[in-house]
Amino acid sequence: MQHFNIPHYIPDTRQVATQALSQLNFSHNRNTKRLQVFNGTLFLANGATQTVLDYASRLCLAPSYSNMFDILRILSEDEAQKVKLIGGDPTRGLDLMFDNVQTFTKQWEPRIGRENTMKVGMAGTVVELAGFNPQAVDLERRRQFINEGKPKKTSLRMDKLTELLDASHN
Repeated sequence: MQHFNIPHYIPDTRQVATQALSQLNFSHNRNTKRLQVFNGTLFLANGATQTVLDYASRLCLAPSYSNMFDILRILSEDEAQKVKLIGGDPTRGLDLMFDNVQTFTKQWEPRIGRENTMKVGMAGTVVELAGFNPQAVDLERRRQFINEGKPKKTSLRMDKLTELLDASHN
């Protein structure tokens, strides 16, 4: 009989204690759920099914499936309010990035009423720009610059472009 030397993983006792205490707190008080919300978000981000989240909820590892969606909705509404505040301030700049999202869902067990579907949507990310200069996006200044005929393509050279750079590049 052949024996294999398999390395045994021993988890950090502080992490195990944190998880155990968090589960005990969560089982007695539903307001102590930060670690569980983190776990639930991790499960959802990795495509866990409702069954997995229901099981994790029974073990106090994560909130229930419907509760996780309520939490994520509340968090997204809070973030939307923050973005609106930043967007209304002309001295702060935002970079908006949008992408279309397409996910094909194939039904592995064909039954009546089930069909393959393509879920189509849009995902967006907003990042606040550090060191934002409002003059960089001044539309009137840009129009004036264009109306003056600057920069002329025929006179645009590499040395002129390097003069327009804000920072020195050595």
